[in-house]
Amino acid sequence: GLKMPKRLFVRRLPQGMPHLILTLTNKHVKGDIVDKMNGTVLVCSHTMQPEIREKICGRPVDDILRQSYVCGSVHAATITGRVLGQRAKEKGIESVRWERPGRFVGKVAAFIDAFRESGVTLK
Repeated sequence: GLKMPKRLFVRRLPQGMPHLILTLTNKHVKGDIVDKMNGTVLVCSHTMQPEIREKICGRPVDDILRQSYVCGSVHAATITGRVLGQRAKEKGIESVRWERPGRFVGKVAAFIDAFRESGVTLK
């Protein structure tokens, strides 16, 4: 017959609490606020969006900047977090749940600090 595992991990999702998902690569920073119960993205911001790229670079984006690592920097994470926080406030999101993956330094710290400055609370 089937043997049950020694430990069974069950993740309980909080009702009505949106989650913040942060994705970092060498070239890009992306933040999503997701409703896990319904499986929908409520708000997102990432460095591939033209208005955020222009804020990061300070000028219109050309092909050279599109291939550079400028959008994967701490400065880019700060701007992306600030924009995500502003968009969340516009949608009426007051608090967000975030599971901390790994260390709270560098791009992660810059993103989260800029996100908190917009007035959205992290739990």
